[in-house]
Amino acid sequence: MMDTLAAKAAAAGYTALEGYYYPTAKNAMVREFYAGYGFEKTAEDADGNTTWRLDLAAYNPRCPHIKIET
Repeated sequence: MMDTLAAKAAAAGYTALEGYYYPTAKNAMVREFYAGYGFEKTAEDADGNTTWRLDLAAYNPRCPHIKIET
C-alpha cells in the first residue's frame, strides 16, 4: 500500500509524505513503521511523539510484486 500511496502522491505533484507516531500501548507494534519505509524523523517532543517525512523523489518501492489496478 505504501508503494501505491507514494506513487499516487508523486503523480499528483506532491514531493513528500509526512506522518506522525504517538507512542501508546496500541501503537507499539508499528513503532518502526516509518523508519522501515525510509521516512526520516524530523521532530520529537518530550512525550516521545515523533514526526516523519518521506521524500518521494528518493523513495524506493518495497513491494513491487503487489500492484493495484483500476
